Amino acid sequence: MYTFVEQFKILKIMFLQILPADQETLAESIFENQLVFVILGLTIGVIAIIKIAKFLSKIKINNNSKKPSYTIQ
Repeated sequence: MYTFVEQFKILKIMFLQILPADQETLAESIFENQLVFVILGLTIGVIAIIKIAKFLSKIKINNNSKKPSYTIQ
């Protein structure tokens, strides 16, 4: 049989396992997830802007006639 001190240590360990996660670690986890999504969104935005800029740089305006025409090179 366990002594009172050993039983108290076992109960303390069992009690600590039941407690939910600390609020600080939970807040850090949420902050890290938000940071990942912000960086991912910025990356997608930059890639989209680069692709649009490449497409727009290929458009050539022909001003030789009365009605200007647009061609893609």
